[in-house]
Amino acid sequence: MKFTSYYSQLVKAHGVPHVGSKEHFLIMNILFLEASMHALETLPCEGQSQVNKNKKMEQLKWKLRDLTRRQTPEELFRMVME
Repeated sequence: MKFTSYYSQLVKAHGVPHVGSKEHFLIMNILFLEASMHALETLPCEGQSQVNKNKKMEQLKWKLRDLTRRQTPEELFRMVME
């Protein structure tokens, strides 16, 4: 949850950023995907459930990569804040 942690530190240090709606939705989608991945990681699974869990985790990772454009949290939030 590297984007979530970074955003949390950013808000604590500088307050809630003033960004446009497009940027706000991007941030919220990234935080949601990371939270979903974290929740999925904590679920105990066996057999076919584990296979389904792995497939879903890969889908979430690809969505996160697409949204972040493979940037680090620092790069992404610097771009969003401009």
